[in-house]
Amino acid sequence: MYLQQQEEHTMEHDVRDFALAMVDEGHADANHMLLACLKYMSTDDVRDMLHCNEYPTCEEDLYAEE
Repeated sequence: MYLQQQEEHTMEHDVRDFALAMVDEGHADANHMLLACLKYMSTDDVRDMLHCNEYPTCEEDLYAEE
């Protein structure tokens, strides 16, 4: 019963919002949260996230903008 209730709760609650709220409310450090996310994601996930958010995806792109 506990697992079912927990699953239902997470379906209604976006854990991404919870993670952001932890940072906003000072319960987690933004740099540590970023590092945890980057370590968890695959290289392709990180590259895609950078591209989708219009960040450079390599050092050449970073320095080409200057």
